[in-house]
Amino acid sequence: DDLLAFCRAFSPNLNDALAADGIVRLSGTVSDWPVVQEALAAQAERITLRSGNAPLLEISKLKWNSSPANGPATLSFALEQPAAKNPEPASAAEVSNGGEGVDSGLLISAVGAQTAAQPKKGVPAVRTYTVHVDGQLNHFERWLATAQALGHPFNSGWDAHGALDVKLVWQWEAGEPLPHPAGSLVAHGVTVRLPVLNEPLELSAAR
Repeated sequence: DDLLAFCRAFSPNLNDALAADGIVRLSGTVSDWPVVQEALAAQAERITLRSGNAPLLEISKLKWNSSPANGPATLSFALEQPAAKNPEPASAAEVSNGGEGVDSGLLISAVGAQTAAQPKKGVPAVRTYTVHVDGQLNHFERWLATAQALGHPFNSGWDAHGALDVKLVWQWEAGEPLPHPAGSLVAHGVTVRLPVLNEPLELSAAR
């Protein structure tokens, strides 16, 4: 909750009912004066975000390591949607994937500030950033609601229900804008409602 209060100071759109349970362990090494960072690390086994008494999102297996300025920084964690108390019936796609139609999650990993090959004299080192997102969203509408509660809504004027398989990667160099991702989004029985259409769009299987 202390970390959540810190985040709320910079994200006023966070749901007021949002609460967090869990422990994040921090460690680091510094030297010299003024202080020079040698290494920093954070680790958490499980953090649960709640809206009131209802579990909203779980962050598990969080690991973050940051080396000195010329070294890499790595981050990895899993986002899991807790099971609904009154789950909807599982779709055929969810059953074929071995799920129960209520749980889904994403595995996210990132590597930043990775110095490339030794640059020529007078030419600054090139740093690259890579982010991988892999997983399955069995109930996309619940993830949209979670994003809304966290103050970062994905949708504006539209809504969607159904399942998505996600496999995306972003890669760019320092100083460049965030690029469009490469990879795939595979829809399973997705229904999209748009304000300009009277009837919803149904995507039984789309890629």
